[in-house]
Amino acid sequence: MVHLSTHWIALLVLGWAPNPTPTAKLPSQFTLGQAVPKDCWLYLHYVPNEEREWLKEEWREIFAEVTKSGILEDVMVLLEPLLNNGSRDKSQWGLSAWRELIGSVNWRNLFAGEVVFAERLGAPLPDYLILTRTTEESAESSARGLATILEVLAELSDKASVTRARSHGAERWSLSFAGKPEIRIELIRRKDVVALVTGHDTGREILALLSGSTTNRSILSHPRFRAAIASVHPPEDSISYFDYVQLLDGMNRMVGRGIADSARGGARVSTRKAFCKAADVCAIVEYTIISTETQRLRELSHSVTKLNPTKCNTPLYRAIFERRAFERFDAFVPADARSFWVDGFIDLGLVYRTVLDFVETNLDDGPSKVNGWKALLQGVGIDLDRDLFSWWSGELVQVSLPTAVATPFGGDDSVWMIRTKDASIARDRIDALIEWGRSKLTAMNQGLLVTPVDVGAEGFVELTYPVVAVYVRPVIGVTDQWIVVGTSADAVRRCLAVASGKAPSIRTNPRFRKEGITPKGPCVSASYSDLSNVGAEAAQMTALVGTAAQIAMARASSDHPGTTNTLRSIRAIIRIVMKLGPILHKLDFYRSSSLVSTIDDGFLRTEGVITYQPRAPRQR
Repeated sequence: MVHLSTHWIALLVLGWAPNPTPTAKLPSQFTLGQAVPKDCWLYLHYVPNEEREWLKEEWREIFAEVTKSGILEDVMVLLEPLLNNGSRDKSQWGLSAWRELIGSVNWRNLFAGEVVFAERLGAPLPDYLILTRTTEESAESSARGLATILEVLAELSDKASVTRARSHGAERWSLSFAGKPEIRIELIRRKDVVALVTGHDTGREILALLSGSTTNRSILSHPRFRAAIASVHPPEDSISYFDYVQLLDGMNRMVGRGIADSARGGARVSTRKAFCKAADVCAIVEYTIISTETQRLRELSHSVTKLNPTKCNTPLYRAIFERRAFERFDAFVPADARSFWVDGFIDLGLVYRTVLDFVETNLDDGPSKVNGWKALLQGVGIDLDRDLFSWWSGELVQVSLPTAVATPFGGDDSVWMIRTKDASIARDRIDALIEWGRSKLTAMNQGLLVTPVDVGAEGFVELTYPVVAVYVRPVIGVTDQWIVVGTSADAVRRCLAVASGKAPSIRTNPRFRKEGITPKGPCVSASYSDLSNVGAEAAQMTALVGTAAQIAMARASSDHPGTTNTLRSIRAIIRIVMKLGPILHKLDFYRSSSLVSTIDDGFLRTEGVITYQPRAPRQR
């Protein structure tokens, strides 16, 4: 299982790069950045790397297996009622025609070189950019195939048309859909560059930037991007840049135009104004940049997110970024753990109060809405501040361990831990919850056995529910400011033994020392996952789900009117699931992943690594 930091920006991280050497420029192989307008908020740029060719071949084989498996045909069965009034013959003919049309483009060659994806927010619609650099021969061939696709799309609607022109030494095809707003997709081929863009002026801007015939500057010259690129290791494989200032500015412009239009029409604009205020509340970060590189069987990256210093005293900023760090990431992680995840999470109470304050202050009839919500909770006897936020701190630990006793479904033992502000209150709440569950089951003539269990700490109990007792007997308790829940007493006992110093932690594990990242000090998040069996485990799960679904479908009746099509769609879904199993088995080239996040000097820094393993011998 792969674990990622709940700091939402760090979710984008793929790997780790050590000891970054600052630079204000992209390396020379990243040539297409000069064609990206400076007001784009999203800029993703990938370049080929010989060290990754073997990995691309693995994925090509998997995609080829998907095509051979017949999954696409099963998907068409699901879509059939929406196509050609349910005519299977026509929908199959349409699929065949589209396959031939799409196959006229050599997608592998088109995307074999540099690839850029970018987005900027305009009004009323965003602009999207896809640029690729290949050989001139491939660019010309791909452009012809793509132009044919645009022409076919135009034939499907009486409101669409395609025009063709030349400018700045480039061929241009423009597909326009009449309406309000007008939608335009433009295809451009200039020498060895192919671009697909949306928007009225985007194509002209890109061509001007490529040819150098404009005084406008690209995103590479933007001060914020230059500061960002100087903070990370020079990329070899890719650069990913997210400018949240540009994003929120663009959203405010779009909403602002809506406010102006509504005002002219006499409509209420308070909701749109509230949206603009919400965007300001959320402006707690300025940008995120991620650079990646490959070193043999390791995919490395380094991520930097700049926090907004003007928002450091706001509730949302404090709820997300001012969390209690982990002094010892491995305090509860046994040496033989297969995966772990520790994370500062967020201050739920502070977020909850921030939302209520915002609603009360900025929405129409806000005080009444908040009072109504509080009255609803009071009516069912709930006070979130008293019952949860007063004792819930929220930092999380999750550990997966080899099972001491194998179960029919396999899998690992797991332990989850949540830090509390007051252990005694947490213990009372857990006892009350167990008693409530037992009373509900008793009312249904079912039993829940609660048994004290020895895990090396006092107050832990094992819950036995006869229906699932053969598979799991969860254990729960509170120790040293932590609520602990485990799938077995043995798993909890092993984690607590590490905390008490009676057993070694994962820090001593030779494999973790080689493949994982060990924090050099306090961290807000850390994780490690053994991925060496991820394909086999995913295949096993799909097989179990598919088999169970087949058994259920064997008992289903199609005698009732209107059920025939529904059952046919369900059977198609089951076929897709069953066909995925052998394909997922081919995901045997992953070995592990690891990630560490820290916060210092106004920056969230995330380091990570994905380790691959040599492909397993198999019939190709």
